[in-house]
Amino acid sequence: MSASAAPNGDSRASGRSLTHLWKQCTSFITRPLLAVLVWLAKLSAKYPWTTVVVSILTAFSCITVGIFTNFQFEADAGILWTPGGSNIELHGDWLYSEESGFPLPSRPVEILVHANGKNILGFAATKRVFDVLDVVRFGTPGYDAVCSVSGDQDDKGCPISSPTAFWINHNRSLFESSIQTDEEAIYELSKLKFPNGAKVARSVIYGQAYPRLPESVENDDDIALLESVSVMRLKIDLPAENEQTRQFERDVVDNLSALKDEWDKIAGNEITIELLTRSSFDDELERGTNADIPYIALAFSVMGFFCAIVLAKWDKVKSQSLLGVGAVVTIVLAILTGYGLNFIIGTPFTPIVQIFPYVMVGIGLDDTFILTGEYGRTDRNKNVVDRVGDVMEKVGISVSVSTLTTFFAFLLGSVSNLPALKWFAYYAGPTVLIDFFYQDTFFLALIAIDDRRQKASRRDCCPCCIANRPTSDDDNTSEQEGEDKMTMITDDDQNQGKSDDRFSRLWESYISFLMRPVTKVVVLLFFGGLLVVGILGAIQQSQQFDFRLLLPNDSYVNTYYSIIDRYVEERTDAIANVACYFRNFDASEQERQQEMFNFIDDMVDLEYVSSEPAYNWLRDFDTYQNQTFQAGNTTFVDRLDVFLTTEPYKSLYQNDVIRNDAGFVTASRVYIRFDQVNAYDSKNQIDAYNDQIKIAEDQPSNADIAPKDWQIFSYGEIYKAWGLYDAVAKELILTVGLGIAVVFLIALIFIPHPIGAPIVAFIVAAIYTELLAVLWAADIYVNSVSALGLAMSMGLVVDYNMHMFLTYFEIEDCTTRDERVKKVLRTMGKSIFLGGFSTFLGILPLAFADSEFFRTFFFTFVGIVTLGPGHGLVFTPVVLSLIAPHTVKPTLAADVAEEEVVLSNKINIDQNNSYLYDSEEEDEFSA
Repeated sequence: MSASAAPNGDSRASGRSLTHLWKQCTSFITRPLLAVLVWLAKLSAKYPWTTVVVSILTAFSCITVGIFTNFQFEADAGILWTPGGSNIELHGDWLYSEESGFPLPSRPVEILVHANGKNILGFAATKRVFDVLDVVRFGTPGYDAVCSVSGDQDDKGCPISSPTAFWINHNRSLFESSIQTDEEAIYELSKLKFPNGAKVARSVIYGQAYPRLPESVENDDDIALLESVSVMRLKIDLPAENEQTRQFERDVVDNLSALKDEWDKIAGNEITIELLTRSSFDDELERGTNADIPYIALAFSVMGFFCAIVLAKWDKVKSQSLLGVGAVVTIVLAILTGYGLNFIIGTPFTPIVQIFPYVMVGIGLDDTFILTGEYGRTDRNKNVVDRVGDVMEKVGISVSVSTLTTFFAFLLGSVSNLPALKWFAYYAGPTVLIDFFYQDTFFLALIAIDDRRQKASRRDCCPCCIANRPTSDDDNTSEQEGEDKMTMITDDDQNQGKSDDRFSRLWESYISFLMRPVTKVVVLLFFGGLLVVGILGAIQQSQQFDFRLLLPNDSYVNTYYSIIDRYVEERTDAIANVACYFRNFDASEQERQQEMFNFIDDMVDLEYVSSEPAYNWLRDFDTYQNQTFQAGNTTFVDRLDVFLTTEPYKSLYQNDVIRNDAGFVTASRVYIRFDQVNAYDSKNQIDAYNDQIKIAEDQPSNADIAPKDWQIFSYGEIYKAWGLYDAVAKELILTVGLGIAVVFLIALIFIPHPIGAPIVAFIVAAIYTELLAVLWAADIYVNSVSALGLAMSMGLVVDYNMHMFLTYFEIEDCTTRDERVKKVLRTMGKSIFLGGFSTFLGILPLAFADSEFFRTFFFTFVGIVTLGPGHGLVFTPVVLSLIAPHTVKPTLAADVAEEEVVLSNKINIDQNNSYLYDSEEEDEFSA
């Protein structure tokens, strides 16, 4: 019998030795960190007012210096969401540089005159188009300066595409003197060439123009009379971006909105205006975001009120409402300091960064409730400095580890190629660490001040007033034995006495119910089913993004695109404009010209392009030279000189063919329209983006050349958005994957048993999977907004579960796993519940936000504060009670001796740690 028992005993001893060795390793790492935290906490408690004043001055100094030095606000979506190092960025840098020779791209102002689908073809609508044009050119200050108008060409500086072009230079006087009836207007509007000889592209200036032109029609004006038109379209190309141009765009929006209001007041009028400028999206996004900023202040107000209620008591002295407000102030100081430091180093502040305070509320208050709850469980006979030190001794490592995981989870965003995510990480990561520092200093100093207030019998909400309280020994005894509202069951009561508040009794009932065997089975089945449902939902998740969701519901941009979708066949806005670029080769060679033709044909053959380019300098030049010159009489350069000085080709192509001093073509472009791309289907746009890249890669001139040096490629501003959609899923997978890996490594280092790390990593991965399913159920798909929310969620879901594991392994005086888990729930569990509930209250104002941007974050965070605490307070305790390591008190003499050795070593370590503060405490209180 003894022979068979020996191996079993050796195995148990070996396992215990391995566990003990693992704990020694984690203790070796955590002991120096804990010593620093305890020293810092006790120092703050010793000099609380100094700590408070220094913290406040530091925070406000950082934000003030940052604002008045290197503060930058960046709201340009093209900058925020263009993947760094991508073809889009590289080709765009070349295009907008002096090296390319191309003028900077214009900024179109696009205007629609319509009657909600009704036929507007005729004199009245044309007159309205002139009214619109007059408001832009003559009624908006700055047009002359922006467009540099001179001579007798009204649109010399700002080319205009409009039905008014049928009257030379959009001349209103000519129109009114020559046109008196609808028939006369229709005849002019039906012509196939403008007065300058340029061909008319009806889809560019009209929407739903019927009948459609037969393919055989070329120059006959009479056989193609229009019968109906739903939309008349204007496009005014403003010069390259500068502050003057952007201001002019805003003024145009204001003036045309006023004109629209005037038309709406006319009895019987059905014609109205929609418009879009290059700055419209950014301006409307900023307007919607700014309109929702008050919700941030509301969130902090709600959180302050909630914390005050949680820490309040009927006893006017023991109540800690002001301490609850101080908890929110701690988070505010962390945000001010973190943001201020980023301002100082020049990190751009973006609209995305405005969402982080909601996250910081949840993270910061979790730590607040943990610290406050633990302080309530300390020995009241000790002085406040020692009690604060005991708090950090008990929960310092738990709070530190959760902070580290949150910090690294956010910091991983800095590896993103998307500037918006990278800059968000720069703000979020350091702010989390700063909040932890303020929790260990500023908030603990507030606790020390509050403790002294209570001992001085001063009122909670009015500390300057002293309450009328008895000072007998009975009262002191009552104070000593009284339960803090944050305390479930004190250590002195040996977990037998229940606190007298209703919530605590309900919480104790919940703990007992959760630890029942039947309940454990139900919990495992439920969360197993939840994971299966999460996997199925995550599989159904797809990448979709309608950029209009970012805008306020009442945005004029949404109305513009609604009319475009309903009444316009061919898009001419930014989503359709793409150019085929040719550079750094001799365009006079027939082989090169053929390659250029082939590339254009390949692009046109894509399903996203409906027709040949309306204006193609290479095609028109080939036709022109065959009709004008005899073979061999002139050189390519000479023929091109004549072509580019002949109207209408001069006006059409002078900015599309770049030549050097010798006349050779160094770069050129041909515009095509991706008019068959669904503007609101990100998958369709990603396919279009990747297909055009594949065509460029297959060009012979691009063989063995890095993408940034390609000689043939296509580029459009819309590629920035398409490239973003293509990168979002990859960025999300990378960020989440690295985040879970970091959580695993940190848990492996700090949790004093190897089983903790894989369980924590599995739980975090499960929550992410289920969160994807929650978003899918809410009709929220993977896009740049939801991806940012998912990336931010790492910091919260880790906290809810990491605290439970660390606290479990810190508890040693229990005989069973269930007893151990119950103690975890009684101490850390309540703090986690309050933290999760406070986070929910913090994000609740987002439900009333006007922009879909904030509402998307609301649903994301609802999932986080449901799944995170749900796993942390239900699933994790059950798992710990079933499979977590637990050493039962030994009965064999050898095991008892081993435990005594371990206990002796622990006592020696505690005594050594205590020695670090003995001499200091004597100095502190000798006076």
